[in-house]
Amino acid sequence: MILEASGRLEGRRVTTKHEVYEGEVSPLQMLSSRMATEHAAIVDDGGIVSSGGVTLGIDAMFYCLARSHGEDIAADVARVMEYGRARAANREALGYR
Repeated sequence: MILEASGRLEGRRVTTKHEVYEGEVSPLQMLSSRMATEHAAIVDDGGIVSSGGVTLGIDAMFYCLARSHGEDIAADVARVMEYGRARAANREALGYR
């Protein structure tokens, strides 16, 4: 939402948190009136990588790390952080690599 307010997302595809409590407006729904949004775990639109929620930000970081330094480095960092199982489960359940 901060990047959107700054104008940095103009013309980009993005995602953000979509699950909400009853009566709450979804941030994804709010953004969709102003730009192209996707209901996805991670959206990579070139220079901008966005994720669908707070904890998926961790997964987005590993996605960026793998993209820039290779999967072996990302997997090793996940191992040291003791996030390997969670990362593997999220990748399988949410359909991103």
